Amino acid sequence: MGIFVVVVRARPPLPSRKRCLVIVSCVQMLLLSQAAPCAAEERIGHRAEEERLAQMERRIARNEERIAELERSCQIDPAPPPGSVDAGALIFTSTGKVELSEGGATVTHAATDFDGWQSAVCGAAPMTSGRHYAEVTWLSGDKGQELLVGVVEDGFDATKGGAARNHAAGWMYDASSFGAARAIAGKLYRDRRKSDWDGARGAEVGDVIGLLLDLERGSLSVYINGTRLGVMVSSGLEGPLRWAVDMLGQGSKARIASSTLDLSTELKGLRLSELKKRAREAGVDEDKLDEADDAEDTKQAVADLILAQP
Repeated sequence: MGIFVVVVRARPPLPSRKRCLVIVSCVQMLLLSQAAPCAAEERIGHRAEEERLAQMERRIARNEERIAELERSCQIDPAPPPGSVDAGALIFTSTGKVELSEGGATVTHAATDFDGWQSAVCGAAPMTSGRHYAEVTWLSGDKGQELLVGVVEDGFDATKGGAARNHAAGWMYDASSFGAARAIAGKLYRDRRKSDWDGARGAEVGDVIGLLLDLERGSLSVYINGTRLGVMVSSGLEGPLRWAVDMLGQGSKARIASSTLDLSTELKGLRLSELKKRAREAGVDEDKLDEADDAEDTKQAVADLILAQP
């Protein structure tokens, strides 16, 4: 606060009216000196607050853009709950130089000499919509023997020889993990080209390879022994499609069956953001999700909320 000192000389004496005017002017100056800094400070404070709010809004917008970008790149694709996929038996009917056993559910590369890649395609009705889950058990294999599993377009003919991985009609997961093939294990093969994907890794003999085809999203996800590796094909798949296997090397053997995933096993393979999205889709209340954030194991707490839904 500023201090104003007014000196009034004694001579010549001012008339009473002029003395009043001087006093009033001094008082006005004093009041203005106090009010002006307050108003200026108030304006500065408002501008600073507006700038802080603008910065927060810009940060929120940037974060929303990043989240949307991550969701597009991750293509979150959880497996369906039990009972929501076809659980009928799968058999191979369209085959190359392979032997079928167990009613067509098991296929073995049967060439007596090195006959290159051979394929087998499931003869069940083609998959045209919805979600479908199948499991391929790798029964035998060794160095020089390779196995790929995936889907092919309905028109692919395995009896003509060759491999689905070498055609534009096939999307195949390379399970091979022997010798030189280990370096390319887990990759997506299509039309003689291989590509990587987040979570890709090979399988071992004895592993159960799960494939989740979601024709609503056009995606194909891969599981090993019930654990989700990730989304191998994020979009673009359209029916009609069929399950298929590619084999290299005499004696390579695999069995296929349709199945369902245990929901609790499925949820363990999801990230927290995926779990929360799944919980909201299942109708879990937001207040309960907020409470789960305070739990010692947040992921398990959210999974329990999903499992508790009717």
